[in-house]
Parts: sequence; C-alpha cells; structure tokens
Amino acid sequence: MAEAGHSGALIKDVQAGLPDGPVTYGSPEWLDLVVHAVKGLEKRGMQAAMHNSPGYSGVGSHALPINETMKELVWTESRITANSSSDTTLPKPFSKLGVYQDLFTLAYPTGQGEAHLVFRDAVQEVRINETAVKTNITSTIDRINPLRLELKSAKLDIAFKEIFTAQAIAIYRIPELPLNTFDGARDYPLQWSISVSNNSVDWISVSVTVSAPAMRQMDSPAVITFNQVKAKYLRLVPSGPTWITGIDVSSSPRLPNWAVKFYGVPGTVTAASFTTADLPSIDPSSIIDVSSHLTNDGKLKWRPSNDETYTVVRIGYTVTGQEMPATPDRYGGLSVDLFSKKSIDAHFDTHLTRVIKALKPYIPRTFYGFEIDSYELGMQNWGGDLEDDFKLLRGYSRRPWILAATGRIIGSTEKTEKFLYDFRLTHADLVKTNSYEYFRERLRKHGLSLLIEPYGDGPFDSMELATSADFAYGEFWSHYTYGSDGYPKLGDASSHIQRERIQPVEAFTGQPDVSTWTEHPFQLKATGDRMMTLGPNRFIFHGYVHQPVNAAFPGMTFGPFGTHFDRMNTWAKQQTGWNKHLSRVSYILQNTDAYVDVACFISEEPS
Repeated sequence: MAEAGHSGALIKDVQAGLPDGPVTYGSPEWLDLVVHAVKGLEKRGMQAAMHNSPGYSGVGSHALPINETMKELVWTESRITANSSSDTTLPKPFSKLGVYQDLFTLAYPTGQGEAHLVFRDAVQEVRINETAVKTNITSTIDRINPLRLELKSAKLDIAFKEIFTAQAIAIYRIPELPLNTFDGARDYPLQWSISVSNNSVDWISVSVTVSAPAMRQMDSPAVITFNQVKAKYLRLVPSGPTWITGIDVSSSPRLPNWAVKFYGVPGTVTAASFTTADLPSIDPSSIIDVSSHLTNDGKLKWRPSNDETYTVVRIGYTVTGQEMPATPDRYGGLSVDLFSKKSIDAHFDTHLTRVIKALKPYIPRTFYGFEIDSYELGMQNWGGDLEDDFKLLRGYSRRPWILAATGRIIGSTEKTEKFLYDFRLTHADLVKTNSYEYFRERLRKHGLSLLIEPYGDGPFDSMELATSADFAYGEFWSHYTYGSDGYPKLGDASSHIQRERIQPVEAFTGQPDVSTWTEHPFQLKATGDRMMTLGPNRFIFHGYVHQPVNAAFPGMTFGPFGTHFDRMNTWAKQQTGWNKHLSRVSYILQNTDAYVDVACFISEEPS
C-alpha cells in the first residue's frame, strides 16, 4: 500500500461468499491481527480508521443484547360492549425472537357504519385459486407459516361470514430472496389488484392498485384506502409470486399512505402527499386509556359504562430482527436501537471498548477513528424512552394520538398529519442525538473521531446526521451507477456548512457486472477528476482486499464488489503516478477556500 502511494486504510471485516479463514472474528487472535495491521501502518507513516461493527453498515454485533436492538410497533383490535365477558382476552400482537412488550391499550366508541365484527372475526374462509386453505394471515402476522402464492395469476379470495364493509387494506409479506446471490435486488416489491363480489362468480374491480414497499426485516405493509365497498367476498391478485404474512381489511377510514407516515415503510413524505380531504375521524376526547386494566395474561378488566360498542386497540412493540449485512459467518448480529443511548453503551461494552483498549498506544497518531457506513437496515418506529422523549421534544403526550400510527384518523386529517409529522421528526431527532452524536461523544473521550456516510433508508434526516460526525461523506461508483453525483454532493454540503477542510468520499465502488479486473487508472482518472469538482478532496478507494496467500491470483475479493486496487492487481505497482496526482490535487483542494454562492433548501421533512 505504501509503495503504491496510499496514505492509510479504513478497515472493514466483511463477508460476501468467501469461506471462513482460520481466525474467528472477534477472537483474541483477531484482535491481535488488528493491532498488528495498525502497527504496520504506523511503521510506514500511514493512518487507519475502522468500521465500528462487523459488516459494512450501521452499528451492531452478535454480542448485543436483544432488548437493545431495533423495535417496531405492533397491535391488535377487538370490540367490547358492556355485556362482554369479564374474561375477554385481547389477542396478543405478533412478536419476533421472543420479544414483546405492551405499551398502550386504548378504547374509543366504534364509529357509525363500522363493522360490528373486527376483520379476523368476520372471515369465514381463505381460498387460493378457489381452493380453501388453512392459514392465520387474517388473524395475525404469521412469519412462521406464511401463505405462498406461486403464480402471477394466483387468486387469493377471502370469504366473509356476512356482508362486510371495507375502506382500506394492509397486506404484510416477507421479502423475496435475491435472484442474484451477490447483487440482486434486496426485495422484489409487487402490486395487487382488488375486486369484490357477493356471489364469488361476478367480480367488480375496486379501482385502486396496492403497491408493496421494498422491504428489509421490519414488517412494512402495503396499504391503500378506497371508497367504501360492501361485499361477501374480496379478491386479491398479485403481479408476481409472493409470501403473505398478514392481511387486515378495515371497515373504517384510514389515512392515505399511513404506513410511510408513521415510519412503518421506508420513504420520504412530501408536502403533496398530505391529506386535506375531510374524512370521518375519532374524537380524541373520546379515547380512553385502559392500559392499567390489562392483565399480564391479556385479559381486559374494563367494560364501557354505557350501551355503546367500543373498539379496543392493544399496542406493543417487538424487535424488527434486522441483522447487520455482509458480516463474517456466524457473527451476523442485530442492529442497535437507534433511539437509545443505552444501546450505544451496550455496543461499546460488548465490542468496541476492548478494541479501543488494544489500540490505545496508536491513538490518535495512527489510529484516528471509527466509521458508521451507509445505513442499509430499514426502519424502526419504536425504541429507547420514546414516550418520554416525545413529550419532552414536542411538548405534548402521544396519547391518544398514537392510534394514528395504526392508520386511524384522530380529530381530523389535518391534526393526524401534524401528529405524524411530529412522530417522524422526533425519530429523526433521536437518531441524531442518541445514536450518532452520542457515538461521537463516546469516541471523543478516547481521542477518536467519528466518520459516517449519513444516508440510507432509515428514520432520520441525512443533513442533520452529517452534522453529528467529524467526517461526513458520500460515495460514487464506477461507471456512474447508484446516483454517483448525489452522494458526494451531500457530504460536500455538510462540509461547507461546518467549514471542514477535509471532505472524504468512498471512491470507485464497483458492481459485479463491471468491476471484474477490467478497470485501470487511465479509465478511472476522468471520473475521479470530475468527482473532485463536486467537492470531495480525499478518496477512500473501494476497495483494497487483504491478500493472505501470495499464490492466489488474481486474489481474494469482497465477493464481486469494488474496483480491485489491491496488491494482486497487475497494475498495482503502476498506479503510483495516478495516486501522486490525486494526492497533489487533494492537498490543493484541502487548503483552498471553497466558493459557495448557493444555499438549497431541501425540505422540513426528515429525508
């Protein structure tokens, strides 16, 4: 590396299709090798930083306690009257990895025109291509026994016990496996058509299409609202094969696009998507908190004092089960709870502190920091001390407004949209302060810096995250793939705001179909020069893979990813001229004042 003109390394332990080596990740031998590498860099006057976790994204490890990992809201609903049995049990919401905790149990008068049976109790039968099947998907989210639809033309029919009123639907599923082992889509979202019938022969199309979101491990529903229909049968037809884990049909109105608005689905909420239509709503003053009446075994010791029917929603949380990507075998740990300082402390206690202690003799002269790479872990919408933090940050209690997270309209569409905006804003604030800023605070106590790529499909604001780091930067890929211009500009904008001199960028990351030892400095130079005009002034090459076996040509790789700058490349020793060019240009740019005459307002919405 030194002979080729590289100034240092950003160390990552990743796995992408290669067999295990003789050293186990996280073992004393592994830590000795990390120290050995840093010692070798110091000997050559080079520097090092390291990704904070196994894999290449986020924060987490196999040693992290499960209660300190990402969480999601889950719920069930029931109907209760004054005459309901005193032993009525509210169904427990589904859970993952054995984790479930009740949060709120809220009751409100069932709306006029709403079905007297909740959806799960109204279903008589589920059929696939007119053949009845046994399934739990209409009563819960069942990830253990999902229902498989193999064909694009498969028909999923739901037969009701009586005419049922429908105004909205939510469809849950699990991601499809990538067709390409290394760089296939992480999921293949599909669409659904909806039709209804009263005799299961003559079908009328409901003029809407349900579009499923691209998923990770959080249970993100495809949702749609439509004009009220009444029918004995409901049919769903997918645009491709899929696994279904749950279906919920609502007889009362739901807020359009509610799933993304409560961070149940990745995506940015635009001003144009705010609902202005006047839709039937639940009076917030009519909502009763009956949480104290719910026993540990799920029995509700409360009944209405009048003759009205009440809808009772039992809300809790489970973990998302999101694992760190591309981790060494058997060390695929879960991601930290993004809203909790305790989770960051747990990560230090179980993983980072021992690494920092071992590298102390080289801090900060040679080893200067830890990195949090681009966020590729999906959403979470509960965690930490969110109930108290929301009240502190927004000035009011989530109760009874938390029902809006189930899609219900509270007070009015305008008030519901405002609450859900506060909901998202609070999440973004907590990710910044309790995760990234606190991570930097912990590192600074040891004289270390925090490097981050402040973007991805998470519940945060990228520009706000960028201000939480010592070095915030973007990336660009070979052959202009994956939004090559946008990510470097994001990091550059952050540096301008904070008046930072050094602006790194992850450089020349490669896709499998183009990065097969075909690149060379002459081909790459023009792209690199152009990217420097966008602001970056320090390239972090992706990648340089450790080569433990001299006879293994063309060498070990990070699966099929990255331009191969490592020592086994035939032009490894001939890249010095280009590297000197990059070093000289970087030095000039790092010691020059940027001329910035345009300020761009992105949005008040976290994005």
